[in-house]
Amino acid sequence: MNYQNAGKEIMELFGHSDVFDYPKPIYLIKKILNLIECDGEIVLDFFAGSATTGQAVYELNSEGANIRCICVQLDYSIQNTKKAYKLGFKTISEVASKRLELASKKYQKIDFEGQDYLLGYKYYKISPSN
Repeated sequence: MNYQNAGKEIMELFGHSDVFDYPKPIYLIKKILNLIECDGEIVLDFFAGSATTGQAVYELNSEGANIRCICVQLDYSIQNTKKAYKLGFKTISEVASKRLELASKKYQKIDFEGQDYLLGYKYYKISPSN
């Protein structure tokens, strides 16, 4: 498993494999979360990037886990030469938000025993400071 697999995962959601440079593969995050036995916990990904951790949590929940996740990503601008920018994403947080939206819809289609809140997501934006 490597970055090519992560590219396939991005392709499955977005329809483009090069939306984000070097995303982490979902299996890697799932393996880490399984090692620390975080069932029933809240996972914090303070540098969410493309929100791989959020999607891994969705997948684990669809397999019977009970994990909530907080993904934090600052509004770093995407260079206008990048594919994501050409697809309409101006910031990394926009990519993360879209990934969580698409992944939530993907896993809601999977029939599993669980709570609805385990697949939804909320998006908050920080106001400019004084």
